[in-house]
Amino acid sequence: MPALLALAIAYFAMVAAALAIVGLGPLVTDGLGADSGAAGTLSTVYTLVFALGAPVAAVVLQRVDRKKVLLIGLALMVLGGLGSAMAPQLPPMVIARAIQGAGAAVFAPTASVAAAMIAPPEQRARMLSLVGSGAITAMVLGAPLASAAGALIGWRWALAALAALILIGLVATVTLLPPLPPRTVLRMRDFGAVVRAPGAQPILWTTFLALLAQHVVYGTVTVYLPQRFGASDTAVLGILVAFGAVALCGNSLGARAYTRFGGDWALAGGIAGVALAFTGAALLPAQPAFGIALFALWGLFNPVFIAPQQVRIIDLFAERSSLLIPLNTTSVYLGMSLGGLTGSTLLPAVGPYLLPAVALVPLAAAATVHIASMRRRDRRDSNARSVAAVTAPGPSSAP
Repeated sequence: MPALLALAIAYFAMVAAALAIVGLGPLVTDGLGADSGAAGTLSTVYTLVFALGAPVAAVVLQRVDRKKVLLIGLALMVLGGLGSAMAPQLPPMVIARAIQGAGAAVFAPTASVAAAMIAPPEQRARMLSLVGSGAITAMVLGAPLASAAGALIGWRWALAALAALILIGLVATVTLLPPLPPRTVLRMRDFGAVVRAPGAQPILWTTFLALLAQHVVYGTVTVYLPQRFGASDTAVLGILVAFGAVALCGNSLGARAYTRFGGDWALAGGIAGVALAFTGAALLPAQPAFGIALFALWGLFNPVFIAPQQVRIIDLFAERSSLLIPLNTTSVYLGMSLGGLTGSTLLPAVGPYLLPAVALVPLAAAATVHIASMRRRDRRDSNARSVAAVTAPGPSSAP
C-alpha cells in the first residue's frame, strides 16, 4: 500500500503540472510577452509529446527496472518544470514543456504496469483505482489551484512549486517502491502484432472515443458552465469541486464494479452513466443546481471507465499489456486533445445546449465499438468451448 501511495502522489503531481498552463495561461503569456494563443501551444506540445512518446518509451526502456523507469520519467518532469519556471521567452518554454511531456510519457504507462506488478491479481482493480485517484484529484483541482497560486505568488513560483511537488513524488518512489525488474523484452514491431491481436483495436478505439466525447464538454468547461447554467466564477469552481469529490467516489465504485460485474460490464456502465449526464445537459433548464447535479452524475461514472479499462488490458493481454497500456495512454491523450479542440471550435457555433448532444455522437460510437467487441469475444469463447467439448476424449469403457 505505501508503494501505491507513492505512485498516487507522483501521478497527482504529474497531472497537476500538465494542467497548470490551463489555470496560469494568461499570466504566462503576459509574462513571456506572447499572444494569448501561446497557452494553447504550450498545452498542445505537452500533449503531443506525451501521446507520441509513450509507446516509444515503452520499447526504448523495456530492459530497465520499472522503478528506475519511473524515476527517469519523474526526473524529466522536474527538469521540465524548473525549465518552464525559469524560461525567459516562449521558445525555451516550449522546449521545457516538451521535456515535461516526455517525462510524463515515460512515467504514466509505467505507473500502471508497476501497480499491476505489485498488486495481487484479485486486487488489481482496487489498486489501480488508488493510483488513479491522484490523477482524478489533479484533473479537477490542478487548474484552479494553479490559478490561485499564480495570483498569490506569481506564475513562475507556481510552476516551481509544482516541480517541487513532482520531486516529492520522486523521493516517495525512491523510498517506498521495491525494485521491479521487467518481465518481458519486446521490440517496436511487436506493437503491430499487439494492435492486430483480437480485441486490442476495440479497446483503443473505445478509449479514444470516450475521452474525445467527454473533453468536448470538459475542455471548454470554464466557458460552457456560465453559458449553459448561468454559473458565476464561484459557482464554476464549486461545480468542479463537486465533480472532483464525486469522481473520487466513482473511482472506488469502478474498482468494485470491475470485481463484481467484470471489466466489460463495468466499462459499459461507465459509458451509460456519462451518456445520461450529457443527455440531461442537453435537455434540462439553465439553473446552476442542475449543473451541479449533472456534473456530479458525470463525475460518478467517469472514473468507472478509467481503471476497469486498464485492468481489462492487463487481464486480457497478460505480458503484452506492457505495450498495449502505452498505446491506450496515447489514445487517452489524443482523445483529450481532439475533444478539447472540437469543443472550443463548436461551442461558439452550436451553443451550450447542443454541445453535449455533439459529445453524445462519439460516446455512442464508443459504446457501439465496446458492445460489438463484447459480443465477438463471447462468440469466440463459445466456439472454443464447443470445440473443446467435441474434441475432449470420452470416458474410457471397461474391458
